[in-house]
Amino acid sequence: MSALAAGPLTARLDGVDLVEVRVGRTEVVRRVGVRVRDPDWETVRPAVHDAAVRERPDGFACGLRARHRSGPLDFSWHGSVAGARDGSLVYEMSGRALSAFGYGRIGICVLHPPSVAGRSYRAHTRDGPTAGRLPELVAPQPITAGVASPLVPAFTRLEIDLEPDLTVLFELDGDLFELEDQRNWADGSFKTYSTPVGLPTPFHAEPGLTIRQRVRARVSGSACAQPRRPTGPDRLRLRIGRPLATKLPPVGLCLDADGHRPDAAAAGLLRALAPAHVRTDIKADRADAQEALAGAAETAEALGSRLELALVLDGDEADATSALRRLGDLVADLPLERLIVLHRREWVTGPRWAALVRAELAPAAPVLVGTNFHFAELNRDRPDSGTGDGLVYSLTPQAHDDDEATLVHSLEAQRATVETARTFAAGRPVHVSPVTLKPRLNPYATAPAPGAPNYDERQPSPFAAAWTLGSVKHLAEGGAASITYFESTGPSGIVLRTADDNPAQPVPAYYVLRDVCAWRDRELVGCTSSEPLAAEGLLVRIGRSLSGSVANLTSRRQSILLGPCDADSATVRMLDDQTAPGDAIAGGLRPLRGGELELDLPPYAVARIEFRDDDQGG
Repeated sequence: MSALAAGPLTARLDGVDLVEVRVGRTEVVRRVGVRVRDPDWETVRPAVHDAAVRERPDGFACGLRARHRSGPLDFSWHGSVAGARDGSLVYEMSGRALSAFGYGRIGICVLHPPSVAGRSYRAHTRDGPTAGRLPELVAPQPITAGVASPLVPAFTRLEIDLEPDLTVLFELDGDLFELEDQRNWADGSFKTYSTPVGLPTPFHAEPGLTIRQRVRARVSGSACAQPRRPTGPDRLRLRIGRPLATKLPPVGLCLDADGHRPDAAAAGLLRALAPAHVRTDIKADRADAQEALAGAAETAEALGSRLELALVLDGDEADATSALRRLGDLVADLPLERLIVLHRREWVTGPRWAALVRAELAPAAPVLVGTNFHFAELNRDRPDSGTGDGLVYSLTPQAHDDDEATLVHSLEAQRATVETARTFAAGRPVHVSPVTLKPRLNPYATAPAPGAPNYDERQPSPFAAAWTLGSVKHLAEGGAASITYFESTGPSGIVLRTADDNPAQPVPAYYVLRDVCAWRDRELVGCTSSEPLAAEGLLVRIGRSLSGSVANLTSRRQSILLGPCDADSATVRMLDDQTAPGDAIAGGLRPLRGGELELDLPPYAVARIEFRDDDQGG
């Protein structure tokens, strides 16, 4: 990843994307690059040819070449990105279809950092100039007559005030561009994209179709006159603050989607983790629904957990009523923590289905309504205040991209989804279930992707553990009433299944969740990172003591200062790629100096910390 500078700007080149464009410590652009989406809105990642970078005393210029191929889709493009002394950047591309194919979108996307929320903007649209403020809360994307509405309608110029003394202007050519709030899909950005969403898709490309686009960005303001380096803090710090008057919510797991039940070894590990609940998804109209539900109840009992039942209805009210009556006696005897009502043909639970479930099953547990898909669906179709005892939505950080940086960017956006949901929940609790690395479902797909794995290969990695800690922090501090993660065993789980002579083994995220489950109902304590994309911390108060974990969210070793704290020392246990599964509890005693604990964290490591002083404070 090449570091670049131009006038007051600093940036990095990651493949064919320009990322982390900054003036001093202010983020101007999070990412700009070309995106190709197939008819199912899956991102087709490119084969990237080496970029030719030419640095000059007054700026830089880079040549770009890439090719996107997936099934019949074959699209190649070349382009350039250049930065000048006056604080301007130009990103341009010229591409050509090499085959006949359908597609959802091809063009340049600009990702604006979430820090632009609440900032003033001005745009030049087809109907003339418009202005306003970008929303603090996640803005819904309404659909009218089957057409999605952008946050800012089609424009060719967009100006955003980043700070009182810093403004960025975008000038866009080659298509009309719109703006949407990507936090709806747990992406940490607002996105300027080409081709209005109101046009019918998929589009069709014939061989030889040419697409050319250009984006010019220029910063202005007194902040540009300040030295551009350093772009980061002198030292990465996690500052301990005051108690947040919020408790760590109950955390649970999903049972395995393929119906696999843990063997004795895996069940022992999962019991030791002590999840508050386990989720099972039951299609009520299936012939084996009773058998599947009974098996889930047995597994929940074996793990010492309550059951979070997601009941998926289908058909009309008569069909659903018949299916529910077949399950009635069994549901009455379940150790239900909550019952999630979904309908296969509805994006968000309609009020009649929650009422029907109550009438037919009379569950003692709360009845939740919401969506099995992205927060975007719940946000645009908000259930009435009288529908359900709580709201629920699922979450994945890979709606648009699947690189590590995108997943880390999603962490702050996860908090925003909960905070937004609570504003329209009318006092009802907001549950997030489930949270997965890879999307479980693609509601926009026209057909299943043949041969595509339904799991993320990073699930058993230290990265997944560090990401999980960040996710728990932001969802909990945002006010989630409960959180459900991953699956129990297998490639999407937190325990590897027994194979041949290999015993069941926990993956790194298991240890993060084991600690989190042990901290249930403990008071959260503020922990603010000087670089949230680099490191995060989760702290709880246990009596008069502090405990918690700190995660390195980067692929590089980092030195981190955690404080201030009145303790004299702390026990630190390290979880990283050198930690054998059985050794994850190993650690040692570390002194505090000047009220701060110094941590040296390998890439994607998680440090478990217990401060050792009864008189400490936040």
